[in-house]
Amino acid sequence: MEEEMTNEGLEKLLEGERPERIKAQTEAFMKLMMQYQCALMEIETKLKVLNAEFSLTHNRNPFETIKT
Repeated sequence: MEEEMTNEGLEKLLEGERPERIKAQTEAFMKLMMQYQCALMEIETKLKVLNAEFSLTHNRNPFETIKT
């Protein structure tokens, strides 16, 4: 059974960790999330362009909606 993480549990988990290491790991995670968001934006843009092209050349839209 999965337990909700509390401040006390988090403190115990991070006990002995150096603040520099935690900061480095946080920065690495934030960079990964930024790359993920950029990839989603790029795919969304490509799909919108494809949809516009099909609309113009074939009079139809292959995608009804695009959600990210």
